[in-house]
Amino acid sequence: PKYVYKYLQEAYGDKYKCIWVVDRKGVEIPGKHKTCKRFSLKYYYYMNRSKYWVNNMRQPLSIPRREETVMLATWHGTPLKRLAFDQEEVTAASPTYKSQFYRQKQEWDYLIAPNKFSSDIFKSCFMYDGNMLETGYPRNDLLLASNRDQIAINLKKKLNIPLDKKTILYAPTWRDDEYYGKGQYKFKLKLDLEMMKKELGDEYVILLRTHHYIADALDVTGVEDFAY
Repeated sequence: PKYVYKYLQEAYGDKYKCIWVVDRKGVEIPGKHKTCKRFSLKYYYYMNRSKYWVNNMRQPLSIPRREETVMLATWHGTPLKRLAFDQEEVTAASPTYKSQFYRQKQEWDYLIAPNKFSSDIFKSCFMYDGNMLETGYPRNDLLLASNRDQIAINLKKKLNIPLDKKTILYAPTWRDDEYYGKGQYKFKLKLDLEMMKKELGDEYVILLRTHHYIADALDVTGVEDFAY
């Protein structure tokens, strides 16, 4: 949604009135827009009045989509694990997870897929037979930006990463069968960071980015100058 919004701002200016739903105050969003707090009165007003919804997750069932509203579901990743109806058992989510998902996906007018691999899996795991837009993910356009090298340098400076090092990103998702409770998943890092530093540290650093559902913190003691 961020990059769909960014494109609308750049290509169409004031043609579309954009409203962002936020869960807290102080979220910095560039461009001309309004914000409304999730589940506030304004939220319900704008959700019911808006012509278009752009969403990268499962939308609340408390707001049915009007017939005139068009919903673009962007989802939020490449399905390299089993999702939804392709899972034999959902162990740590709501017991009604699959029935909720079935109702939610019926309101998608369009679903974005990054490639054919994902298209095929989305049809199966979401039981989706609607309009599939195999366009690639809008957020990945950044990787082809003309100033991508400068963006990389700026990110390295922001994260205090040595500018002369290459970066490896490890961003694992959560495991449905390893959990403490609903929305709180266990995670044991299975990388030998000391060995990786010894073999790769002269040329590389590694960035570790876990899913926000993961409750465990990662221990990088002794390799702080290699693992971020």
